[in-house]
Amino acid sequence: MYDFRITGARSTVQLAAPVRASKLLTEAANRNRRVRIWGTWRHRDGCDYVEVTKVAPLSIAVLF
Repeated sequence: MYDFRITGARSTVQLAAPVRASKLLTEAANRNRRVRIWGTWRHRDGCDYVEVTKVAPLSIAVLF
């Protein structure tokens, strides 16, 4: 599970990701990089989270 903050928001979102996406998310967190995440909202045992299906790094050119 990961806690990520949505750009421009104060709240965090919990993410559950498979191994490949998990590696990309860990790298992004360690390097303070932004990523785009695709997934499905899930609710289980009183916990809301996003089940990640795809992760893509954002290039600097996309931000400007």
